[in-house]
Amino acid sequence: MMIWLYNRVLNITTSKNIINNFYEALELTAESGNPLLKKCLTKNFNIENNIFNILKFIYEFLHLYPDIKNKISEKYDENVELYCKHIKENFRYYNIIKKKCTIKKECKYHTELMNFKNQFSSAEVLDFIYKNCRYKKTLCKNDTNLSNDIPCLEKSDNFVKITKQDGSWLRTKIGKEKSIQKHMNKENYDNLEYLQKIASTYSDNKIYNIKYD
Repeated sequence: MMIWLYNRVLNITTSKNIINNFYEALELTAESGNPLLKKCLTKNFNIENNIFNILKFIYEFLHLYPDIKNKISEKYDENVELYCKHIKENFRYYNIIKKKCTIKKECKYHTELMNFKNQFSSAEVLDFIYKNCRYKKTLCKNDTNLSNDIPCLEKSDNFVKITKQDGSWLRTKIGKEKSIQKHMNKENYDNLEYLQKIASTYSDNKIYNIKYD
């Protein structure tokens, strides 16, 4: 709810002053005794748009993962490989924004980041992904040490090349699942440069077409 609301606000304006005034008004309204607003959790993230977009993507992935987990439990083929690349990209995104969230009191999205970490950092979850996706942990870009929670991923030594499918296949396949369709916004996020353009280009988040190299 908090991420969804902040995203809707960004679709209307990117002015820091207007956004701050909006959230201040929400707080005042909630304090006035409005029973509906008292039940709503709101949060002014007040972070760079490209960082918020990554946060939004990994949170969507957090909701999608139970269905993706079922998919990668099947026999490994080009379909499973594409789901696995989806996992790999979101782990990479997590590590990018984690580096900008080193001091808890100064990080506006620390709670959300910890929710993601708690879901995916356990040995059981990671071992399942390593086994079913034929991945192994590796250094993230510009790092000298392996991540101590959620690692970046690369193909394992026993990986067998599968014919690559375009990401639009995943959009069609995964969109048929009710629980996935409920949480997934239709957007393209093949690289960080594209992420920076999303807020201004697709104000209503209607496009979703994942592509991988």
